[in-house]
Amino acid sequence: MRINKTSLLFFIFPFSLMAYELSFHKTFNKILLPDILSTNISITIEGEEENDISNRLNVFNETIIDIDTVKKSLGNFNIRPNYRYTNSSPKIIGYIGKLSYHIESKSTKNISDFINTITKLKENTDTSVLVNGLSWKVKTNTYNKSIDYLRLESIKWIGKYSLYLSKQLHINCKVKKIDINETRPFSNYSRNNYSALSVKSKSFSVPIPQVNEQKINLNTNFILECK
Repeated sequence: MRINKTSLLFFIFPFSLMAYELSFHKTFNKILLPDILSTNISITIEGEEENDISNRLNVFNETIIDIDTVKKSLGNFNIRPNYRYTNSSPKIIGYIGKLSYHIESKSTKNISDFINTITKLKENTDTSVLVNGLSWKVKTNTYNKSIDYLRLESIKWIGKYSLYLSKQLHINCKVKKIDINETRPFSNYSRNNYSALSVKSKSFSVPIPQVNEQKINLNTNFILECK
């Protein structure tokens, strides 16, 4: 765990002949390693019969529900008509069904196994599996704990610094105000991710993106009263 602290400009505001306020700000930062691998997976089937598409997508859906090694959310299932236009008149020539989920796990193996299990269900060329946005992210809980840690570090630091100034200047410096500005919103996704991957066969090796460090900042304003 590395903590960097950057000092910025000092401002001194006298409020009596023997006293003054010292105002400045520092940036505290911390390096985080993304700890969750996530992706969106969608299965699309084109066919002539709506019931056939629904039944085939249900096979995928039941398999996904039964897998408990990954976290699943944002599940969506829909079937819509597929039109062909003749002389500006629409004609239904079949249907397109789509099933999609957002999945995530701490384990790269669990993600790879999940995707491979789903792609092995692909039987026909009218079925496509799309893996989109495979990327690492920092868990919200991890981020919140890191922000709490930086808050504490900034408070501890100004306490020690006020004592240091008092000793060096032979005066009494006390903390008058601490104003902590958190950087929001926080993008918890690593920039190093993969674009959409269209799986065309049952044999598929999932390319796992590299885990890159991310830095979070906490900007803090301090006012010391010295006299």
